[in-house]
Amino acid sequence: MPNHSELLKINSPARRTNKLFTAWNITPANLKSARSEAELGRPLYYYQILDDIKTLDGHLAGELQTRKDAILGLPFTITGEQTAQVDFIKAALKMVDYYTLVEMILDSVYHGFRILDLDEWKMINGKIMPTHIDMFENSLFRSATVDEAKTAMSIKDILMYQYETGKYIPLKEYAENRLIVADFNITSYKQLPVNFTRLGLGAACAFFSIIKHYNVQDWSSFNELMAQPARIGTYNSAASEDEIDELTEAVQGWGTDMAAVISENCKIDLQEAQKSGSISTYDTLITQSNKMQSIIIVGQTGTSDLKDAHSYAAVRVLNGVRFEKMLSDGRFAMQVINEQFIQRLLKLNFAQPDPTVGLEIRFPDWTDLESEIRILREAYEMGCPIPVSHLQKRFKIPAAKDGEEVLRKTEGKLTGLF
Repeated sequence: MPNHSELLKINSPARRTNKLFTAWNITPANLKSARSEAELGRPLYYYQILDDIKTLDGHLAGELQTRKDAILGLPFTITGEQTAQVDFIKAALKMVDYYTLVEMILDSVYHGFRILDLDEWKMINGKIMPTHIDMFENSLFRSATVDEAKTAMSIKDILMYQYETGKYIPLKEYAENRLIVADFNITSYKQLPVNFTRLGLGAACAFFSIIKHYNVQDWSSFNELMAQPARIGTYNSAASEDEIDELTEAVQGWGTDMAAVISENCKIDLQEAQKSGSISTYDTLITQSNKMQSIIIVGQTGTSDLKDAHSYAAVRVLNGVRFEKMLSDGRFAMQVINEQFIQRLLKLNFAQPDPTVGLEIRFPDWTDLESEIRILREAYEMGCPIPVSHLQKRFKIPAAKDGEEVLRKTEGKLTGLF
């Protein structure tokens, strides 16, 4: 077994870099500049924008959480032949919190990758076990150059992390058993520096968030201007210069109190604004941007857009997420946890780790039984013999016991019990 003393030491905390901006002052120029830097392997401001923009865009944050919740809401179990090792893994997942671990791993869908740090370990009943998990800040990474990484087989080989001293250290030099690398991309890292804008869904989502952010600002300005009627002051030829100045101040200063004192030689007219037709422009742009983000993240734009039951079945939506995306995310989370958490802990604590021990997320059986039974009926009518046992097993129909009442076919229809 390896020496556990290395795992029981806490490395120096990472340096936190001062932010260039906050969520509310991100501009298209900021995003363009940050993307250009990230394309050259320096994603400091790019990942700051991706993190901050989720606080700015409620729809984006909600759809990302919906995709995570589709996995977090599924039942799971730990399987394996060795009961003692299964129980140990159950205790370890409870210690770090299974749901926190899965949520951190699935954060890589948006960012492209996440590096997790099992930063606290304890000896419990003679077994070493992680007791806390944390995430590296993506903004503190940069890509290694060709000279710094002669060969790059995985994203861990090309990442350089900035510590509190300001020095960048290759991630591959970090204590290996403490790292969990969640790389959501099928990307070649042979070309260095790596282009971080090609990792994850964040690049596409940020574009639409910026559109909505500026659109809402314009909409607010429009509403502020058009919610009040236009105020037009008029004066007759008998009005003096003082009366004209008085009228000007009254029109400009007439706010929500709607009160002013002017000369009888002057008057103020209220002109109702024609608001119809203009407001829908802002609403339409936000709606379309939201739909594009929904398609990018969850694969569809909501069940309210589905016209009938057949289209609902066709896209196979579960909890607001396309079924194939849920399968992909779930299998990805299982692979990361099984290979980099469960089997690693077993090798650290057992002389003969059980390779059968692993996490199993139970996906729903999403089968269009109506279409399947139609196919079976046509196959039967064409002369294909179909065992009754197959139908009972496939459609979960128990075999009838002796003397038990059953449904029978009468004149082509199931008419009742006999």
